Amino acid sequence: MAVLLLFFLAPTGAVEANERLERQIRKISRAYPEVQGISVDSLLSWLASDRPAPLLVDVRSKREFETSHLPDALHIERADSLIALLSRSEEPVVLYCSIGARSAQRAEDVRRQFPGRLYNLEGSIFAWANANLPVEAKGRPTQKVHPYNWYWGRMLEKELHPD
Repeated sequence: MAVLLLFFLAPTGAVEANERLERQIRKISRAYPEVQGISVDSLLSWLASDRPAPLLVDVRSKREFETSHLPDALHIERADSLIALLSRSEEPVVLYCSIGARSAQRAEDVRRQFPGRLYNLEGSIFAWANANLPVEAKGRPTQKVHPYNWYWGRMLEKELHPD
């Protein structure tokens, strides 16, 4: 029994992690139909284009952010701080968290005040890291991502979990 439990709780490989993550992306999209999602591929195309880059905002906890985050991302957990940022700037903003649920909720909380400027990164940092894209901690590259907890961490490839 203990062996089965450890197997169930263990981080997963790439195919299984990404399949689980894709199911969650679809659930989040259905739960927040008014929130505009953006895929990792679409964000990469945007960042590589001549269009002004969006602000990247990580809405996870400070501990999660310190483990790693997207390059140049801002850390803003609270809705009132996000509102203050959006009020000072006209730039589009891409929100992200671990899989996209918390960032979708945050986008839903403020989207009516800032129509057309908020995007939720589908699959968030897990999809980004699972695609072998760069993450950083304290201004330096890292290959580790905070798994949030054992359940959601199953959507993050095994080698990306902190030791």
